[in-house]
Amino acid sequence: MFVDNQFGAGSPANTPYPVLEVGGAQLEVYFSPDDGTIKRLLELVRSAEKSVLFMAYSFTDDDLAQGMLDRTEAGVLLRGVFDESQAKNQHRGGV
Repeated sequence: MFVDNQFGAGSPANTPYPVLEVGGAQLEVYFSPDDGTIKRLLELVRSAEKSVLFMAYSFTDDDLAQGMLDRTEAGVLLRGVFDESQAKNQHRGGV
């Protein structure tokens, strides 16, 4: 994508390695919005039993924020790391 400048509307809807294993851990790779990223994140958050740990440059999805808040009410630990400039400049009321 970088070499061929295929970002945004020109981005191909084909993730070459959607699931891979690194050091014994299974990783899932998603590019938003084509790969259904929010849908998968909601599935994972809603199924969390112990904790939700995340890093986000920008966090703007209200459904995902609500899903995380719902899990905390069920006793699930929620911890996140945000980019400082984005956290200070959010336009919406998300997390």
